[in-house]
Amino acid sequence: MELWAKIDGEIKKFQGSFKKVMEEVAKEGEGKEVTLMSFHAEQKVRRRFKREFRAHDKNLLETAKHLAKVLKD
Repeated sequence: MELWAKIDGEIKKFQGSFKKVMEEVAKEGEGKEVTLMSFHAEQKVRRRFKREFRAHDKNLLETAKHLAKVLKD
């Protein structure tokens, strides 16, 4: 998975497994304004991410925190 996000005005690229990307976004975005720019992933991951993203009112930080916690188990 590859995800581009704007964290407090700075554009960052996250790349790796779905779990790793979500953990990094949750860690780096803590207490900051996080906006999704774009992402690329296989179809199964893309569907899951979009479903979770909508469930968290399109808040990338909350989505990343939730997925990092769920995928850890």
